[in-house]
Amino acid sequence: MTAHPSPHHDLAAPADGPDATTAESIQAIQLYVHLKRPEWGLAIRVRARDGRVDVQFQDGQMRSIAEDFFHLLEPVDRPADETSTALRELTAMSGMTLARDQRDRESETRTVTLDEQVAHFLDQYPDGFDDELWVKKVRGTGQKRRAKAHRDAAIAQAQKLLARDELDRLLAEMRADDILARAQRVVGATTLVSKAQLRPLEELEAELHTPFARALRDLLYGEQGLELRLVRLMQIFRRSPTPLSWAAATIWLALVDPESHVCIRPNVFGEQARWMAPLLRVPSRPDGRVYLRLRDMAVALQAELRERELSPRDLVDVYDFIWATLRPAALKAILAKPPAPRVSQTRLAAKATPSADADVA
Repeated sequence: MTAHPSPHHDLAAPADGPDATTAESIQAIQLYVHLKRPEWGLAIRVRARDGRVDVQFQDGQMRSIAEDFFHLLEPVDRPADETSTALRELTAMSGMTLARDQRDRESETRTVTLDEQVAHFLDQYPDGFDDELWVKKVRGTGQKRRAKAHRDAAIAQAQKLLARDELDRLLAEMRADDILARAQRVVGATTLVSKAQLRPLEELEAELHTPFARALRDLLYGEQGLELRLVRLMQIFRRSPTPLSWAAATIWLALVDPESHVCIRPNVFGEQARWMAPLLRVPSRPDGRVYLRLRDMAVALQAELRERELSPRDLVDVYDFIWATLRPAALKAILAKPPAPRVSQTRLAAKATPSADADVA
């Protein structure tokens, strides 16, 4: 399920000067694209009233969209430089102004670019994801003894213990306790979730074991929207004295289907979003809509890495790339060096091909 603009938030609050806007306006800004008219370009909401929302598009037109068609405005994320340019253009067109780049307003620390991450990664692993150290230390390939940090063994275990037919069999036999035990075993055997983050599973009341087992089965294999499936899982722990963490809520998806899902570590994923999706905020507790956007960010990052002739095997590799390059020690090392060229600037300079003007519908 996708978040759609609310008709009740007015972004057109008066500014105090040519380079000012209200704090409410800043927090409300999100880039959109019209699903039926992508040629109109990126867009921002300007104001909402009487069941309609005025939307400024990059083709220069401000269009009033009725409530029945809000679902056609799809939130999108773009890299930091593209987001900054789009916001400047769109806010100028609509009569709104922003003081400076969205993320730069919130922090004096410069945004680390993807090129800088890649350079730091290759300093540690010269052959990228095929580097012998990466293959042994992170993936655990060919290792006789499994370590908690080995991803291949964790994936294999999760896919075996939490296979669809296994969960269906245990549910049919009314063995929800066994499903909980398997879920705990998978989580406890990796470094993706800390010991403290295991507490909600350990503290789960006996009468909630069956609802948890069903919610976990549906999370992994259900046909309803992923956002709703995550919400159902989270509801099981709403009375738990220890909230379910991002990592604990997403680890089973990531290990059972690492091609499509990613485990979320909010601190480093928030740092990644500073460049890949600078308008995205990662709340402290898991949120289905935000997870979908973080997963899309990880998929986009995987594609970007492949363009740089790096080949992450799956989104687990992408997770570990983010951790290896944006954990506190890595950030400190990167920020100690002069800024590298921005990703998009490097790519445009290499291609040297002007983009065609979009048609105006």
